[in-house]
Amino acid sequence: MYPEGSEGYRVAWDSYTLIDDLIRFTKTEWSRQEVWGNAGADSTVVGASVNTDVFRPRPRMDADWPKRPLRIAAMIRPCSVYRAPKVTMELLRQVSERYRQDVELVLFGTTLDDPGFAALPRNFPWKLAGVLNQKQVARLMNEVDVFVDFSSHQAMGLTAMEAMACGVAVVVPQRGGAACFARHEENCLVVDTLSRDACWQALQRLIEDDALRTTLQRNALIDACDFYPERPAFNILSALFD
Repeated sequence: MYPEGSEGYRVAWDSYTLIDDLIRFTKTEWSRQEVWGNAGADSTVVGASVNTDVFRPRPRMDADWPKRPLRIAAMIRPCSVYRAPKVTMELLRQVSERYRQDVELVLFGTTLDDPGFAALPRNFPWKLAGVLNQKQVARLMNEVDVFVDFSSHQAMGLTAMEAMACGVAVVVPQRGGAACFARHEENCLVVDTLSRDACWQALQRLIEDDALRTTLQRNALIDACDFYPERPAFNILSALFD
């Protein structure tokens, strides 16, 4: 989250061992291993979760595919380098050039006046939903078919989980905590996001293979129901007060 050597980096690093009897918990095993391997401090894994009351399928405002172009969404946050905003925009531009009017690209997580966004490749058709709150994200996910996350890593991958709970086919990074909910080619596509070719191939598959996309959407919707928030909330209480 912070550049190595910065004040924010130092404060975050020290926070794991600042208090002798500190009780640490993480959402995923990956995060637990990262904290243990780097700071030498162990944590309790409480489990991943998504707000299943908010993120769920609802009647769409617009027509379903194929009565409209296939709609692909991506979060673009220029200030978060690990989210790979430049690579994501380059891949979406490639999609636009290849599939043209057959796809519609929707971006969110930034604003038009963000200098970081202005510096990204933008010479292709896209729609910008802006910076969204939780309910607005749910509304957006209810209207799209595919969500892509080409981050270098994700501690868990909450936005992908939110998309899955709405019945969206998603791409998640191989590196990180998504393994706790992601099953490659069953409920999502798990991709080595450090490989530009692998990211492009995943995008192509979700655009061209209607059967695969439909299967992922259906399984994602079912599997997301297992990640209701009450279970990790109980696990947090157990970790703190056991």
